[in-house]
Amino acid sequence: MDPKLSNLDPKLKEAYDRVMGGPPPSPPPANP
Repeated sequence: MDPKLSNLDPKLKEAYDRVMGGPPPSPPPANP
């Protein structure tokens, strides 16, 4: 989790997760 995101209000983080298509995965997906 990005340290900046941990400081966001839960509702803002939920909206951010929705915009991003869900919580960001810990390891970024390896695109071939």
